[in-house]
Amino acid sequence: LLSIQCQKWMYRAGKAGVSMTPQEAIVRAVSLTCWSGDVTAAPLVGGITNHNILVHDQGKKYVVRLGQDIPEHMVMRWNELAISRAAQASDVAPAVVHSEPAVMVLSISTAPHLPRPI
Repeated sequence: LLSIQCQKWMYRAGKAGVSMTPQEAIVRAVSLTCWSGDVTAAPLVGGITNHNILVHDQGKKYVVRLGQDIPEHMVMRWNELAISRAAQASDVAPAVVHSEPAVMVLSISTAPHLPRPI
């Protein structure tokens, strides 16, 4: 049953949560209005319910997260945005530099990593 549920969830994420190809995601990321100049972009691996794109703009690096809400799995992008902003305000996460429906742009933090618990 777990395997069937996981396959169904992956299908749902692939069809609705991440409803564009990696190339379409790159095109969407570079077309955002928050950039200052010519940008370069490359996909990052690992997004299950969203596309993650690394963007270079004016010598700085950003991660663009593209993904729709998936209510039946409690994936709500407005909630991710609120949590990201709260973490930013607490100085434990990178800054949210741009957002719009289904889009969040984060600066890449150069702060040291927290140590692993022993």
